Amino acid sequence: MKTEKKYLFRDVLLITVLLAAGLTLLLLPKEAGARVEVRIDGKLYCSYGLDADKRIDIEKDGIFLGRAVIEQGKVYMESAECDGGDCVRQGCISRKGQCILCLPQGIGIYIVGQGELDGVTG
Repeated sequence: MKTEKKYLFRDVLLITVLLAAGLTLLLLPKEAGARVEVRIDGKLYCSYGLDADKRIDIEKDGIFLGRAVIEQGKVYMESAECDGGDCVRQGCISRKGQCILCLPQGIGIYIVGQGELDGVTG
């Protein structure tokens, strides 16, 4: 009986530690200086700080393609003039390296940091 209680305590302790580590990672502050880059067909359309609250109407040759919204340190596609709307359903992104892509319209929304190097490259 004593060994069963010992394992139960260790299991509860392990689960608690893993949950605390996961919550810590989620609550870490976002990278200072992170920027949102909107690209159309790979070319930079506009760039704003992630801390800016802004609605961005994305147009190409005078044709409305969609609207991106930056608010409270997150960015998302509010609307898009494409079939499917996968980019709108993708939801919010807020960390360096994440992106929203609308392939039919050629729109890419990327979160970039100050440095271009990551843990893999240097």
